[in-house]
Amino acid sequence: MPVAYWLLAAQGLLGGIDNIWNHEWRAKLPSSPSARRELQLHAARGLIYGPVFLAFAWAELRGLFAVALLTILAIELVITLADFVEEDRSRALSPQERILHGLLTLNYGAFLALILPDLLTHATTESAIIPADHGWMSWLLTLYAVGSSGFGLREAIAAHGLRPVVQRPAIQVRPNLQPQSILVTGGTGFIGTALVRRLIARGDKVYVIARSPAKAVRLFGNQALIAPSLQALPETVKIDAVVNLAGAPVFGRPWTDARKVALVRSRVDTTRALVDWIADHAVKPRVLVSASAIGWYGADRGDQPLTENARSGSDFPAMLCGAWEKGAERAKGIVPRVCRLRIGLVLGRDGGMLRPMMRAFRLGLGGRVGNGRQWMSWIHLEDLLALIIRAIDDPTFQGAINAVAPHPVTNAAFTRALAASVHRPAILHAPAFVLRLMLGEMATLLLDGQRALPERADQLGFQFRYRRLPAALAEIVARKSDKGAQHDHPVGLRTAAR
Repeated sequence: MPVAYWLLAAQGLLGGIDNIWNHEWRAKLPSSPSARRELQLHAARGLIYGPVFLAFAWAELRGLFAVALLTILAIELVITLADFVEEDRSRALSPQERILHGLLTLNYGAFLALILPDLLTHATTESAIIPADHGWMSWLLTLYAVGSSGFGLREAIAAHGLRPVVQRPAIQVRPNLQPQSILVTGGTGFIGTALVRRLIARGDKVYVIARSPAKAVRLFGNQALIAPSLQALPETVKIDAVVNLAGAPVFGRPWTDARKVALVRSRVDTTRALVDWIADHAVKPRVLVSASAIGWYGADRGDQPLTENARSGSDFPAMLCGAWEKGAERAKGIVPRVCRLRIGLVLGRDGGMLRPMMRAFRLGLGGRVGNGRQWMSWIHLEDLLALIIRAIDDPTFQGAINAVAPHPVTNAAFTRALAASVHRPAILHAPAFVLRLMLGEMATLLLDGQRALPERADQLGFQFRYRRLPAALAEIVARKSDKGAQHDHPVGLRTAAR
């Protein structure tokens, strides 16, 4: 068996891993509007690889057919280079993905070095397609051809269904005689984007800490002051309030030890660094509003109503939230107020857990999870934004506050309500044992729940606009078709989970 065929087989295997693990599982490119151009490049490459695999599997090409194959390989090379540029421009690649791309490049270069002399020789002969059979290798390359073409079609369809990402229109700013300077971390996420725009609209001066300044510029233009880190802010900047929404999504990648460390760092270490920055800053803000999640209460607590006085849990989400809140509590004595918002499942039309669910339910693929008796404590994005802004402005808002609507529902009830809102049946069922087998410890985010209640918010007189689920879903469904979705990530543990 020629070495070039082994390299081609390795290319197909590495490419499949890259598609499934990086593009589908980690980056979720088919549902990311910002990845539209990357998906187009992937689709073109996948559809090119299909006939290439088949050609090498079953034929020896001569003359013009060899020239055509050489042309296709050259086009594929150009597409791959353009893809590398686009990936670096549009998203942050993990070290693992960069290593895999390096291996793909080296392997493909070696394959071309071995195969080009033969193809060039065949191109000078009389045009013909000579059947060839390489045994099991031919069937393996055929399998690769089917898979590559399938991914190409999927990505082409996904790219067609996504709107191009353009800079959002300028935010209409209302006159404000007493504007505040507000610092927001995690300002390009699902919640953060909506909050920053709301603060700008009411006339505040907003500083956004963004790991991807280019994304922040697309979202806010020059209407927010964008910095890649806290250290990049001027030492003399005066901040009235800080809102800490930073945190990597907990649902998606398996909870390996390395992933747990990454989740801790994205929340606990980020919060610690923020508090240290506040402590070192000459002029202290009036308040730190820091995100947490109802995962603080731990795994399934049954039907027990959970107010802010309930004990914490002992599983990984609870311990992570506990450390997260302790990090924020270090600001006590440094700033006059610290408010910790334990955020539930955030429902909005532009992102969060509802977007993928809505897509599945519209296709008639919705259904309950596990036994359906686990509680889902939710909050409409509009109410969450109002709660955060109230926490910024109102000196009585401090300590732990459950950011959830007054009427939580079970998973079964949520399923029925969502199906009714899109006028589809919901007859499917995701068994608990299958989810535990597939997701491991992470399955607790889907199978366990908390019946959290907003006791403290009620005591402080906060008025929820959406108190019951059907009204919240009706508003989201009614307006969803009028707005393009943005690819953003929630911050809360339960928020990010479902």
